[in-house]
Amino acid sequence: MSEKERKNLKHILRNYNRMDRQTRRRLNAMGIQVADSKNHYHLVYNGKHYIIAKTPSDHRAGMNVAAIICRDAARESACVR
Repeated sequence: MSEKERKNLKHILRNYNRMDRQTRRRLNAMGIQVADSKNHYHLVYNGKHYIIAKTPSDHRAGMNVAAIICRDAARESACVR
């Protein structure tokens, strides 16, 4: 994941409080698949699964998930080298 993609992901999830159509489209454009379940959304990126609440109680929920995805992507790119 490039630096530009990381910034874009953090921008998309910065004020996350629900998964609207625009957020879902932006994530799909980045290659992040969004699957719906009863109380959570399941995000899939590079074969790894990440879970985010449909209605998070924490205002940082989106940023936390973005940070985890970016960290995992950085680890994978370091292992490939």
